[in-house]
Amino acid sequence: MSNQKYKLLAFFQAILQPLKPKNWLFLFLLLGCFLQIRNSTIQPQKAWAQSQKDTSMSEENASEERYQVIGNRQGKVTVKDARSGEIIRVFQMEEGVIVRETFVLDYDQIIAASQKDKTIFWNLETGQEIARLDQRVHSFSDDRSRFISFGSNGLLVSSYPELTTICQLSEEPSREGTKGLAQPEFSPNNRYLEVNWIFGKPAADEDYPVPGTTGIGGRLPGFRELFDLEVCRAFQGFPQMRNILYPGRFSSDSRYYFIEEAVFFFGDRLAEGTIQFNLKTYEAVQIPQLFDDERNSR
Repeated sequence: MSNQKYKLLAFFQAILQPLKPKNWLFLFLLLGCFLQIRNSTIQPQKAWAQSQKDTSMSEENASEERYQVIGNRQGKVTVKDARSGEIIRVFQMEEGVIVRETFVLDYDQIIAASQKDKTIFWNLETGQEIARLDQRVHSFSDDRSRFISFGSNGLLVSSYPELTTICQLSEEPSREGTKGLAQPEFSPNNRYLEVNWIFGKPAADEDYPVPGTTGIGGRLPGFRELFDLEVCRAFQGFPQMRNILYPGRFSSDSRYYFIEEAVFFFGDRLAEGTIQFNLKTYEAVQIPQLFDDERNSR
């Protein structure tokens, strides 16, 4: 389903909230007709889930220039010279289990790779395994001092290279086919963490990387949470922040979190725009860019 359709769903949800249930059927029929007309005039966009695909490549830009790290569906991790294509080293994880993420750390000295329920760290020069975690590591902070993992111990933020737990953000273990993470992101100052929970993840190996999700006829495909890592607690009381249908990002100074392309009431008018959430004061400011009549005239 395209991002345009998700935005239209949010638009109609905002309209339906103040109405009586007996009027909903008419509006849903109207929505169906509107989507058919809109699809004939607007080029479809990629589905949200497709844009959120997991990747199994090196995430460190400096290292990508020197190494290409590839994990395959059989548990093999291959490190190549990015320029010559020469194979430098091959590591074998659990055979027959897909390698989901790979990382190059410590100025090209350490290679790490994750499968759905484990992560292994190796010394690239010697080929020796130096650490193993019973968690899937999803991503590192930009400075590589922290990483986020999800597995049998729940959702953890840990330090690197110490591999010690900083925060346990959820005790709920990872279970295949329930919910999992999609591209978690640290704020630039590492104090805050954005987590997108997706129903149907982690995907089974035979379905990877596309998870099973519930669509427009059922629940929304997931929800977003923001965490303050100084207190190891999620932000509460602002429901629009949880809607993953609206893209979000941290400001470069880590003072704000922006929710973009959101649909909300501004006074008595329905608008599309940006919601600016102050991470210090917990205040939200709505910044409309288009009102309902302007949206319909496009």
